[in-house]
Amino acid sequence: MKKILSVMTFISAISGLICAPSFAEDVSGLYINDMEIRYDISDDGRIQIPMRDLFETAGFTVQWFEDESRATAFNDDISITMIDGSNDIYVNKIEYTMQSPQGLENGEFMIDTETALTALDAEMEYRDGAVFIYSELAENTDSWQYEVFDMLNEIRRENGLDEFIWNADLEPVARAHGEDMVNRSYFSHDDPEGNTPFDRMRMNGIEYSFAAENLAAGQPSPESVVKAWMESDGHRENILSPDLKECAVAFVRGGKYGIYWINEFLTY
Repeated sequence: MKKILSVMTFISAISGLICAPSFAEDVSGLYINDMEIRYDISDDGRIQIPMRDLFETAGFTVQWFEDESRATAFNDDISITMIDGSNDIYVNKIEYTMQSPQGLENGEFMIDTETALTALDAEMEYRDGAVFIYSELAENTDSWQYEVFDMLNEIRRENGLDEFIWNADLEPVARAHGEDMVNRSYFSHDDPEGNTPFDRMRMNGIEYSFAAENLAAGQPSPESVVKAWMESDGHRENILSPDLKECAVAFVRGGKYGIYWINEFLTY
């Protein structure tokens, strides 16, 4: 038996922050809450940070709106917007004017430390040749897929169902599909060649008697994607199906929606 559910997208925004000073220095490393990020030094000595790298490392979802030359980073509570070539940034629609413009350089949207500190309501420290940015708004996302899995099992328990078993063989299948959607700019259960989730499972040597897949895009946190799935009849049906026993969750950043969630289910 096979089952595929509808896909969904979501974009969020909300609440406000303050600004902080700029910084310019030759450095040996740059970190956000002790997580390393890429940087460059501009001709005038400013640290330049790829916006996507900074905010995704901080747990935000980043989207680029090419027709408006606008980049937006958001999570469940905060939306940060920047426009190519503008000195102004917007944090939950509150406008802040920076000393220098932010914008595209060699295909990447670059910001300086003044902008980073303002957007993340952060403090900065220069220590042992490296710059450390500290923000209570930044979150380590390494455990997000397992947080979703735990939430699904809590829902199962509340509904008198057996918990899902984590299937380690399904996780790379889920992740590969997310990466393919980002790299080839589509959002669908079927890839451009017409391969279904069930085809992908079989191509990876995974057999099943019953299988399903949930997709979502744009939800910036484990809580928001689980909420979105549970508010959709088809996705909810998969999560609460007594016929599905094992699952795995993956998320991939990038692409049109900024983040893609993939949840594979099966019963042998």
